Amino acid sequence: MAAAETLYVVTIAGSSVDLRALAPDDDGYAEAEGAAIRRERDAIERHRAALERGGVEDGVFSFFLLETAKAFALLSLKAIEQRIEDQLDRIQAFEG
Repeated sequence: MAAAETLYVVTIAGSSVDLRALAPDDDGYAEAEGAAIRRERDAIERHRAALERGGVEDGVFSFFLLETAKAFALLSLKAIEQRIEDQLDRIQAFEG
């Protein structure tokens, strides 16, 4: 059996995005490992599918590679930022 490796976990809740490392001896590691996204392409496809359904998907997402986790977190933040900008525009344009 291969040695366990650190996982990287992205948590999205509302307009908050958090990135943290999860060591093999941390609680929840086995569950996170089983659901971990292995390839950057899979992370991008998951993000794209969430956008097609109407926005960023709240949840906890785990990754084997730090760069993939960062890319997913940044894509999510950009989508949240765009949603906020759209809301600001709508409010500023409101005339009653």
